[in-house]
Amino acid sequence: EAGIHRIPVNYNGLTTYFTVVVHDITPVSLDITKKPDTLEFYAGQELDTTGLELLLTYNDGNTEVITDGYTVSHTVLDKPGNIEITVTYMELSVTYEISVETPALVSIAVTTNPYKTSYTAGELFSTAGMVVTGTYTAGVQKVITDYTYTPNGALSVNDTEIVIDKNGI
Repeated sequence: EAGIHRIPVNYNGLTTYFTVVVHDITPVSLDITKKPDTLEFYAGQELDTTGLELLLTYNDGNTEVITDGYTVSHTVLDKPGNIEITVTYMELSVTYEISVETPALVSIAVTTNPYKTSYTAGELFSTAGMVVTGTYTAGVQKVITDYTYTPNGALSVNDTEIVIDKNGI
């Protein structure tokens, strides 16, 4: 038990005492022994710390490998750039850096049809109710609202489809 303890020593009927101070075993440092498997991400992805290994060192010199139970400073990576990730365990922290890139648009799809899908000649196409979703690198998906479509004027009897476009995709 931590604290100051008085220890008796007996020899040939004589007793003397000495004092010892017992300290709690406490963590004193945290280091990264293995960085996570993934250090490059796309904006919109969640941080993946798979593979991260930490080394916790105690004041008595003992060490412990930590692979879970820690917290991280960022979980959703919403802005491109180099980001410093802070890992905290038992009130000790250590950092490492990741790179977050802007995702590139790979494909688009109409994921919810517009309310109106039947038209007569002369009417304008209505996007009301339509949801267009873009799929970006690394599988990140986001609803797109700044798309264009053709034809964008009065429809004719020859118009049988509406083409949705976002940056040529």
